[in-house]
Amino acid sequence: MLLYSLLMIALFLLPIVKWEPAPFDILMGVSFLLYGNQWKGIFVKREIQMFSFFLLMGVIADPQHLSITVPYFLKTAYIFFTGILLYSVFINKEDMLVKIISLGAFFWGVVVFVAYLSGWTLVQYDTWRLQGFFKDPNVFAAFYVFIFYISWVRQNIILLSLSLFLILAAMSRGAWLSLAIGSIILISYSWRKERTWCIRALFHSALATVFSLIYFLFSDRFSFFLGRNRLQPYDVERFANQKAGVEGILGSNPIVNDSFINKLLGYGHGTYEVYHQMSAHSLYVRMLFENGLVSLIVLCIVFIILLKMSWQKVDHWTGRLSLVSLTGFLINSFFIDTIHWRHFSVILALLLSIYYQNKKHKLDRKTVGDNGKVIGKEY
Repeated sequence: MLLYSLLMIALFLLPIVKWEPAPFDILMGVSFLLYGNQWKGIFVKREIQMFSFFLLMGVIADPQHLSITVPYFLKTAYIFFTGILLYSVFINKEDMLVKIISLGAFFWGVVVFVAYLSGWTLVQYDTWRLQGFFKDPNVFAAFYVFIFYISWVRQNIILLSLSLFLILAAMSRGAWLSLAIGSIILISYSWRKERTWCIRALFHSALATVFSLIYFLFSDRFSFFLGRNRLQPYDVERFANQKAGVEGILGSNPIVNDSFINKLLGYGHGTYEVYHQMSAHSLYVRMLFENGLVSLIVLCIVFIILLKMSWQKVDHWTGRLSLVSLTGFLINSFFIDTIHWRHFSVILALLLSIYYQNKKHKLDRKTVGDNGKVIGKEY
């Protein structure tokens, strides 16, 4: 009961990550100590071992930069095992999981909304962009894209409208694109199955958008808002940097050693900035350079499998939410390093739930004894 309470408080405080360690991290650390290794998710043991292997390969790949690779390894492992913990505790309780997250997102979203309209600079990244209690407006926007998806799937019109305003005010192009594509998926499904709700959601989304544009117009943010729809001067530098990162594995890059081992295993966790002096601004470029071609291929295969499984469960709200959340994550990953988003652990928990259900269903069909119980071995 104590563990369950700690996790609910942690999820409620998930939108507060401006300071390190975040409240979410502190409570998750205590939860790990309480819970130990008593994982209920027996059907993902092999997958955990495989993931751990690839993580360790990222450390071994560059023993010269252990002060960088080890902390990065620990951060990635923390996000992954947080997802495992949430999945294990909230298995068959996904409804409660998203309710707590929605409640926290709504409460802190209202605080940020009021503070933003009042001109409180703590919730602003600069004169134009909103970042809430996050360090980066892009991550703030991505979090509320996830909340927008939840509010659509769970039919919460107030949270949907609030989330849309916050996303627009953050002025994150990657978040806008992932929101647009995710919305197309949701509209396509809802128009066939839940047309009344779909029309209502679209109407309130239009109202929230109009309100946002009017506010931007009268707060001198409108021209900046329009400018975000075009390529920015720093985009050229980003693309050149990403090209150099790709060439470090697939081509010949004079910045790094061109070895076959590096092509396979990469140059180690978190070392992208060591060789290129700036962030990759893309999960795929970072993954390719730091973890090698093999890891990127495996990652893409895993994502494809999870997308397929989510699609197969699309008639259930967890399937729809998993599908659009993973799609949004994959789109945003072209423009930002997404692997250490704390809310990715929640998306991961939902994906593991879908994966668990699919794997358990297959096992039940293959290994059911006379008494109706599973007789196959554990995974």
